[in-house]
Amino acid sequence: MTFASVLCALACFAVLVMRMKALPPGQRSSNQQRIKTARLLFKAALALAAVGYTLQRLSVNLDGKAPAPSLMERIVMAFS
Repeated sequence: MTFASVLCALACFAVLVMRMKALPPGQRSSNQQRIKTARLLFKAALALAAVGYTLQRLSVNLDGKAPAPSLMERIVMAFS
């Protein structure tokens, strides 16, 4: 992910936290709801990383250049 993507994600998270703290204690969500939201945000971040990785590899392949090996490919080559 690029720096701008990480910065935007942190800004969105900060807004969520500020909105949560602005609510009166009686209207705040339960811990179970917070866990569900955290899981959803984590899955969304993983999906964003996977799409970004795929698009990056596709872009390199379309240019016709030999792509640099990814981290996982380098680890596999080191073990073989």
